[in-house]
Amino acid sequence: MAPVTPRLAKRGIQQQRSRVYAGRNQPGRRTRLSHAAQPGSDRLRVGLAWAGNPHHKNDANRSIAWEQFATLTELDGGDFFSLQVRPRATDCGGSEVVSLEGQLNDVAATAAVMTVDTAVAHLAGALGKPTWVLITAMPDWRWQLSRTDSPWYSQVKLYRQDAGKAGWPKTLDRVKQDLPKRLA
Repeated sequence: MAPVTPRLAKRGIQQQRSRVYAGRNQPGRRTRLSHAAQPGSDRLRVGLAWAGNPHHKNDANRSIAWEQFATLTELDGGDFFSLQVRPRATDCGGSEVVSLEGQLNDVAATAAVMTVDTAVAHLAGALGKPTWVLITAMPDWRWQLSRTDSPWYSQVKLYRQDAGKAGWPKTLDRVKQDLPKRLA
């Protein structure tokens, strides 16, 4: 990989995006949310990931308790699938969310993804999947501080946590307001 020089830095993120993530995730290319539903269902397939690696230094801030995240699945119009891997994969047990732990081999089978800041967000973004990422008020540098989109992935929409104790519930409320429009 070539070193970053002042000349390359001047090109900016927008010009670099198409070179870094070529293929399905080209700038200007927008894919409509398709209704890739379960067999016999006309509902949108939505992949979910609510927690990251518990050993990550910021995991306590970036992960969301399943009990809170589960409120997103209460809306009608979607088939929800857990993309969560151990140890939190069993959190959704007893819900109508279909766990794919141990059998997940293709994120592309979902039409859209809702996730916290984990590898799932980056994988879905790189695949060009419509992806909603719930990020902390002070996120990892990749998400920057004032954007609602991603300079790296054209199909990603960011939902930034509100500061304070009510941060995730308010953020989840914003997602719940937008979700019916996407499920329709």
